[in-house]
Parts: sequence; structure tokens; C-alpha cells
Amino acid sequence: MSTVIKNALIYDAYTWGEKKDIKIDDGEITMVGENVSADEEIDLNGYSILPGFFDAHMHLVSGSELFSDESLKEWAQSGILTVRDMGFGGKQTLEEFVEWVNSINTNPETAQVVTAGRFITAPHGYGHIMGGHENGIAVKGAEEAKEAVLKMKKLGCHGIKTAADMERFDPETPVLSAEEFKALIEEARKNNMWIGAHIQHTEYMRVLLEANIPEFAHMSLDNVPDEMLREMVEKNIYVTPTLSVIDAPRPPLPPGELPPEMKEMMEKMAAIDTHEQEQNAIDNVRRFVEMGGKVALGTDTMRMTESDKKQGIPIHELELLQQAGLSMQQLVTAATLNSAHVCGLDNEQGSIKAGKTANLIAIKGELGEDVNVFKNVDFVMHYGKVIKS
Repeated sequence: MSTVIKNALIYDAYTWGEKKDIKIDDGEITMVGENVSADEEIDLNGYSILPGFFDAHMHLVSGSELFSDESLKEWAQSGILTVRDMGFGGKQTLEEFVEWVNSINTNPETAQVVTAGRFITAPHGYGHIMGGHENGIAVKGAEEAKEAVLKMKKLGCHGIKTAADMERFDPETPVLSAEEFKALIEEARKNNMWIGAHIQHTEYMRVLLEANIPEFAHMSLDNVPDEMLREMVEKNIYVTPTLSVIDAPRPPLPPGELPPEMKEMMEKMAAIDTHEQEQNAIDNVRRFVEMGGKVALGTDTMRMTESDKKQGIPIHELELLQQAGLSMQQLVTAATLNSAHVCGLDNEQGSIKAGKTANLIAIKGELGEDVNVFKNVDFVMHYGKVIKS
């Protein structure tokens, strides 16, 4: 049965505030135009309609958490219809996690999940050992790097997460070479997988630029020189800034006497001026976007199954991107088309065009510049099925 949505104003990366009809057949947008007819009609007069939003950087499971679709249902109801897991940190096997992801990805009531599986990094590099257990896959040499990509592909992962950064404030943290990064990137592309790199300090960016990494999964916390930002733009490198995690409240200390190593690390963390780091990152994003750089929307949300906070569209992340100078159209593009791109889904999602999946959200009234309107998404269609109206 075909459906047509009528009288809504369309807002996406290509169309801004135009009233057009949207026809949907079998979960796919088949026509966007005027005077369109269908078996069923949904009148959204007085509403703005947008592509479903993404959160392109989160970690769904950490430690001993159990798999749960509760937060994925909350995200879908809020308008976040696709989330990207940027490094599985659970104690379960990766095979079990991917099996669970595949089981929930056919349900329109939950946000779709794409995952990088485990970190691929240098031995004892960032992401290899976390929480006292082996969290990532350590590789040495280009051949091992390629084999690790193939392993993630065989297990059913959608992309690759790597890293170039220090672990626990240790400047001697091992980092993959440009040749090893290039091997990861080339093998990922060969297997139609996206790839992004954890990065928080400018000194580690050069090796990733030499390797032509397609995406930085954070924005650097210290100043990035203009010439480096310009190089990123020229190489069409996307950035998912995750600004809202920088100056966020620190997690509470575990009870009891801390081991000396953990106590030292916590003291170092407490001494960091995270507000200054946030402002540095905002300024980097501002200059990057002014040069024509493309950003995606991501929050680096952790341990979602233990959260007592209702999941939703990340308003604070949008506010910080506004501080970096992004207009509402740039914000919507970041949350939709650009995020679809870094998730490897821009041919299927991220805009309201014929041939795209019917993932749509609507808010009351015309869309202005106030991001708080996204706290109240009134209509959600996922895979062509209305799950909220």
C-alpha cells in the first residue's frame, strides 16, 4: 500500500522550507513533488518534515552490561533513527553483539545500529586495553591491519574504528604508522566499510592526514593550525566533533581505596581545564566549517543501558555546534546527510529524495534557528512505518 504525506514543509540538505508531497511505497520514498496521490494520505499541514536524525558516535555496550533495546526505542521515538556504535566494549563476544544488532535492526520501533566492532589499534595503543581487559585488536604491520579489517567484515561489522592518541596521559603510547593506517583504510574501502579514527590531540593528526583517513571521530582539544584544517577540507575529511562530551560532568569515583595508578590518573583528569578544551574544539570546528569542512552529529554517549536519563536528540551538542557558527541548515545537514555519509548510508538515508528510505520526523511549525524545537518531535516514520504521531 502506498502512502503520501501532504502539506508539510520539507527541510533537508537540498530543500529548505518548500511544501511538497512525499510518496512512500514499501518503506521507500518514490516521489517528491506536487499533486501526488496514493492509497493512504497523511496530512501534516502546519508541520516541518525532516530526514530522521543520526547519532554518529556512541558506544552502546561497555563492560558487563546486558544487551537492551530500551534506549534504542527511546532514540527512535525522539527522532534519532540511526546510531553508530564506534567501538564495542562489552565483555560478551563480538559475535554475540553483532547477532543482537542484526536481530533489532529489522524492528522499526528501534533505532537502526551500525557498528565498528572492536577497535583496531597498535599493541598497547589507545583502545587496545580498556577497563582491564583486551578491548581492541592489536596489529603490527600492513598485513595484520588488512587481516583485522577482513575479520571485522566477516563478523558482520559495518565499519572500522582506529585511533591515534595517547592512553592515560602517556605520550609514549604506541601509534600505528602511516603505512599501517593506509592498509586499514584501503582494505576498508575495498570491502565497502567506513573508517574513522579517534583523535583528541593535534600532534597525532599528521599521521592520519598522511594516510588520508576519511573521518576524525572527534575534534582536537587543542588548537589546529589553519593549514592543517585546510588540508582536511581539501582531502574531504569529515569530522564528528562530539563537543558535548568535552566539558561534561566526570563520572563518580568508584567506592573504596583507589589503586595508586587510577588515583594518579583521576588527579590528572581533575586538573584539566575542560572548559578551555571545549572552547578550543569549538574554535577548530568554526574555522573548519568556514573553510568548507563537513561535520557530522555524534555525542560519544557511553553505557547507555545504565543511563537513567531518557535518550533523545542531543540538544546540547547542537547548541555547541551553533556556538561554532553552524546555521540551522548546516546543523540539519550534519545530523542527517553528513552523518549518513560517515555511517556509509548516504545512498539510502539522510535526505528526502526518491530512492531513499522513508525515515522521516516532523515538528510543529516552521523551522527557525532554535534547536530546542527538537525536544518535541511529534511525528516519526521509520522504514515507512509511522511509529509516533
